[in-house]
Amino acid sequence: MIGRALEHAVHSLPDQAPLEMFVHHNTLHALQEHAFHDALQLAHQRFGARVYRDEAAFRQDLAEGRIDRRELERELERELRREGLDGGESLTPWSTRRELYSLALRVDLRVPTRAALRWRVREERFDRSLAAMRPEQAARTIASSQASLREFTGCATPVQLVGRFLGPTGTVDRMPERYGIPATREAILALLDDDPEPLVAGAMWQACRALARELPLGSTSPSDQPQTQTPRDVALARLGVDIWNQLHPELLRWAAAYLDEGLAYWPMPGRERGFFVAVRDLCAQTGPRVVPWLGRARRIFAELAARDARAREAIVEALEYFAIPEHEIDALLLALLRATPGFAGMFSRLERHPHERSPTAPPTSLEDFCAVRLVLERAAFEQLAADHGIDSFPALLARSSPAEARRPHPDAYAAYRLFVLAQHLGLTLEQVDALDADQAARLLRELDGFDELARGRVFLEAFERRYRAEILDGFCANRSSARARSTRGRPSIQVVACIDDREESFRRHIEELDPDAETFGAAGSFGLAIDYRSCDAGGHIALAPAGVRPSHEIVERAVPADAALGDARQSRRRRWGRALHQFFFGSRSGLRGALASLVLGPVAWIPLGARVLAPRSSMRALDQLGTLALPRPRTRLANDDAGATSARGLACGYDFDEQVDRVYSLVEGMGLRERFAPLVFLLAHGSTSLNNPHEAAHDCGACGGRRGGATARLLAIFANDPKVRAEVAARGIEIPDDTWFVAGEHDTADDRVELYDLDLVPADFSDALARAVATLDRARALNGHERARKFEMAALSGDVEAGLRHVEGRASHLGEPRPEYGHCTNAICIIGPRSSTRGLFLDRRAFLVSYDPTSDPEGAVLERLLAIAGPVGAGINLEYYFSIVDPEVFGAGTKLPHNICGYLGVLNGTSGDLRTGLPLQMTEIHEPMRLLVIVEARPDTLLAIAGRQPILAELITNGWIQLVSVDPDSGEMQVFEDGRFVTDTCGSSSVPTAPSSRAYYARSREFLPPARIVPEDGGRS
Repeated sequence: MIGRALEHAVHSLPDQAPLEMFVHHNTLHALQEHAFHDALQLAHQRFGARVYRDEAAFRQDLAEGRIDRRELERELERELRREGLDGGESLTPWSTRRELYSLALRVDLRVPTRAALRWRVREERFDRSLAAMRPEQAARTIASSQASLREFTGCATPVQLVGRFLGPTGTVDRMPERYGIPATREAILALLDDDPEPLVAGAMWQACRALARELPLGSTSPSDQPQTQTPRDVALARLGVDIWNQLHPELLRWAAAYLDEGLAYWPMPGRERGFFVAVRDLCAQTGPRVVPWLGRARRIFAELAARDARAREAIVEALEYFAIPEHEIDALLLALLRATPGFAGMFSRLERHPHERSPTAPPTSLEDFCAVRLVLERAAFEQLAADHGIDSFPALLARSSPAEARRPHPDAYAAYRLFVLAQHLGLTLEQVDALDADQAARLLRELDGFDELARGRVFLEAFERRYRAEILDGFCANRSSARARSTRGRPSIQVVACIDDREESFRRHIEELDPDAETFGAAGSFGLAIDYRSCDAGGHIALAPAGVRPSHEIVERAVPADAALGDARQSRRRRWGRALHQFFFGSRSGLRGALASLVLGPVAWIPLGARVLAPRSSMRALDQLGTLALPRPRTRLANDDAGATSARGLACGYDFDEQVDRVYSLVEGMGLRERFAPLVFLLAHGSTSLNNPHEAAHDCGACGGRRGGATARLLAIFANDPKVRAEVAARGIEIPDDTWFVAGEHDTADDRVELYDLDLVPADFSDALARAVATLDRARALNGHERARKFEMAALSGDVEAGLRHVEGRASHLGEPRPEYGHCTNAICIIGPRSSTRGLFLDRRAFLVSYDPTSDPEGAVLERLLAIAGPVGAGINLEYYFSIVDPEVFGAGTKLPHNICGYLGVLNGTSGDLRTGLPLQMTEIHEPMRLLVIVEARPDTLLAIAGRQPILAELITNGWIQLVSVDPDSGEMQVFEDGRFVTDTCGSSSVPTAPSSRAYYARSREFLPPARIVPEDGGRS
């Protein structure tokens, strides 16, 4: 029973890896079996989280035209049909359901919280009788009340109500005495001459209040969702004491100490026996505790230790103490673990993926964590019960709850809603007065039915539809023009970059600079999964997609001629490392810390000031100093002993057949079957920044959240082998003898491009290599300039060099919370030939996967590509989506108070739970929408692939991604909606053109629609 409950809980806990190998994933992976909008509703109910973008942002987009009003109405109709409702049905003599829902989309009709409403009713005295006041006194009271209402709701009372109220001749048509307004014509006209709005608003408020008093109690008030009652909830409700305030700090300190991976000077003893046993024995050995409840915890742990009780037994005893029925165990354990999702999720993750920790790390178990938590919960409650003279938990349950805080009378809540609604529907006093209680109650119930979740669903669908129309129009126009373009001879260079959306602009700039260049997109691991150790590393790291265990070990070694230089470098690094280690921990001791402060304190501000005031220059100076002190030898990746097995049980390299398979799969998958350029660059990517705990989130996800340079380097070795090429040619793809593969790595933070093993490039390629390096260098500068426009501190008027300096400075800045924005702009994934997107400005928003449908009639290559690009792209997209819609529940909040905990995660401040998700500084400019996947393949091919790939089927059929099929021959586009493909008409709007990317995005920080780049000199883009 306990084991099954914990298995269920695992699916609802965060599945975030340690910081060192941070890989993006769907935050709601446990709900992926549900339809997207249904899963969001479940997440809202379970976690109390916001799951859609704020409505104010959607309404701003509506005002700016980024949401089309017609498409919003269309999505509203779809929502009505989905719910089986008649939009034309009249709710009152003056409004239909469709009109009410449409108004709720266009206008903020939300009401204040109960506390805020109670304050308004009491302080602003809306219900005070005005009949006994003098006219001028009544006017002042109403004016004050209306001013407060206008300020709170953000909307003014329509002036036309006054005209309707008085009539065309200025005479009083009707003024019911029960509204408390003086009824003489002279008094009314005197008030209207001063300020007409307060009079009408005050009368309208009193009319709505009178109508609300006739409504059934509870008929229009929001109901609270029932939640699982934990022992803490019971104690809080009955006694007003929150035991988690004292329990969580103790629990999380133990968890942090146990999981620490080397940050602590003094490791927790006994960790090798597991978390529960280590905590049990340490607590049992301590003396009396000053804090009473911790003394009780020591006693319980001592009793468990005396009989060598394990975690399962401790859990059962705690559940029996709290008298938890068997059918409630699942929900209770989930609620307790969800109270500290960061550490609970980390225990669960490391238990299922032990390879993500060092070999010397202690074992982890979610059961152990749960057991320690329940023991502490029991101890805290026992102390609370003793303090209040309670014998047992059931005895507390039997006690009645104290009276709830006084809530405003339900009619005040309903009156406020009717008041705001009447204004926006343009109702007169007579129309409000004519409403009966049943009509008013139905009006408010309908408004409740079209709640924030339903409105968010309609807004999101309309927003996505508008963006999809822009993208498909641009794609359609560019694809049509691509057919008219011809390729002239052999490409000058070919660059294979990662499918990463950050590489879209880099590839575009390369092609703009050199019309004869070609670029391709492939997964950054290049089909390899290796356990890699560099010359400077103390251990191995896995360069493989998430969930893939490498079976090959690759080691970087100095070439024989530089072996002595390599040994000297390693020796100096070890001595320097020991010195830094001693200084780091010694400076935190009493005596050595004081001496270090006295001796080094006065000069410590010099390097610190340089890092902050001149980050780019200081970083370059440090790099030069490091090169002088630690000269780097020439190195090679060892793959010579492929038949052997390492001490860790892995193959020492790839054998010949494996090398052929990897090279063939790469070039075949990209559609590169002929017309090889003299130089083919395999550019992996990584990210370098200072003081950035989430740096791995900017690295290559296909390489397990690490830099991918080693994978590009290894594949280049395979591809340059004549024997491998001969076997690849036997399979149908001939790589010419005068083609050379060059490996490199693009740094997405400072846009540096580093090329490897250039000493191996034959002399015949020296001129071509020099020209290619110049092109890459200029392209990186243009890319840095384009990226800089998204940073508020970068001047939009700056030249290309200034933009590059800006991004280089950000990456080198010690205190920069935004060294780069990562995948913050992701929105699209396009799988097809480069000819369809070449010359199309996509604003760094697209994952670009190279694929040639003409050479893949059975869809085998496409299936392999979709199996990678679909889940990876969706994982990135959805983590950004949820981290921005609710940064506190699904995201990590602002990174400014973050501190690293045990090299595993970050805390807010010095204690608390691990923060999961992405920091606000990584997501703040992101527009949350589902990934739009455009594939050049027929619908039947895509459906067949989804039928064979369960993960893809979930993502597509449940609507976690949007899928568009583009017929490779006709170009017909079909969108997958409501379980089937529906034809989409593209080309309905014109697509802008520009002579260059820089000319199009100049002086704009906003997201831009697609544009065709048409050079003025007629060059091919």
